[in-house]
Amino acid sequence: MMATSGAATKADDLGPIQIHNYCACFIDLLGQRDALAKESLVPKFATPEDEANFIATVRKTVGALYVLQDRASVMLQTAHDLQRSLDSPLRASLPSAQQAEWDLMFPTDVRTQRWSDGLLLFASLGNEKIKCHVNEVFDLIALSGALIMFGLASKRPIRGSLEVSWGVELHDGELTGAVVARAYELESEVAGYPRIVVGPHAMNYLRAHASNEDKSVFARNDRALAQLCLSMLIRDEDGTAIVHYLGQSFADSVGADWAGGLYDRARTFVHEELERFRETSNTKLAWRYTQLYRYILAFPPADGAAPTATTAQSAAT
Repeated sequence: MMATSGAATKADDLGPIQIHNYCACFIDLLGQRDALAKESLVPKFATPEDEANFIATVRKTVGALYVLQDRASVMLQTAHDLQRSLDSPLRASLPSAQQAEWDLMFPTDVRTQRWSDGLLLFASLGNEKIKCHVNEVFDLIALSGALIMFGLASKRPIRGSLEVSWGVELHDGELTGAVVARAYELESEVAGYPRIVVGPHAMNYLRAHASNEDKSVFARNDRALAQLCLSMLIRDEDGTAIVHYLGQSFADSVGADWAGGLYDRARTFVHEELERFRETSNTKLAWRYTQLYRYILAFPPADGAAPTATTAQSAAT
C-alpha cells in the first residue's frame, strides 16, 4: 500500500472553512441512462448518413440537458430581476426609511452547480448579506415546480428533491457536505418519478420560520414567506411532502398558468407513459405513473373544477 506525503494531501491543511446550513434542490433529467445505454466510443462513419444519425443521437440526449440548464437559468434570472425591481407601487408609497428595508428583503443568492445529467441549485442560509433567507427557499420551490411541469409538457421529465442541511463550498460555487448527500438521497431513493420531494429538515426549517414570533421586519417577512411556502406543498399518497405545482397557492404565488395547452400536454404524456409501462409489464413504473396520473387529474387548471381522481393527499402542514 503506497502512502502519500506532503502538506497538500492532508485534510488538516485545508485551512479555515466556512460551514453553513444550505438549502439545496437536486434536479435529475430522467431517461438519460436508457438513451445512452448502447453508446460507447465515437464510431467510424461509413457514410455521411451514419455521421448525421450519430450527431442526431448526441443532440437528442445532450440537447435535452442543455434545454433543462437553459430553462433553469432563464427562470432564475427572471426571478432575480423581479426581486430587484424598484417599480413596485407599494414600495413607492413607503417612506424612504421603509423603502430601504424593503430593498433589503428581496435579494437572494441562488446558484447553480451543473451535474452530468442534472442540476444542483443551492443557497447558503448563513450568508449574512441576505436578510430574508426564506426568499431563497421560495425561489427553489417555485423553480423546481415549474421545471417539473415544463418537463412533463415537453416529454422531458425530471424528478428532484429539496432539503436543508450543512454544507461547505471548498471552492466557490462547488457545494459538498451533508446537504448534497441528503438531497441526492431523496432524489434517487424517494422521489421515484416526476415530482419534487421535500425533506424533513426543509419542512422543519419552514415550520420554525412560520411560527417565529420575532417582531423585526425581516423576521415578519420570513414568517409570511414560510407560511406561503408551506401552502405550496402537499402530502403525496405515500406520505411524502412534495411541491404542489398544480395547487392554487403555487399558481397565485408564482404566476403559473398551466392552461393554454401546457396542462393538457403534460396529462397526455403522463397517460402515454403509464400505458407504455403497463404494456411492457414494468410494474414498478406503472405503479409510480399511476400515482402521478392521479395527481395530474386531481388538479386541473380550470377554476373551481372538481377533482377527477381520488387522492389521499392532505396539506403538508
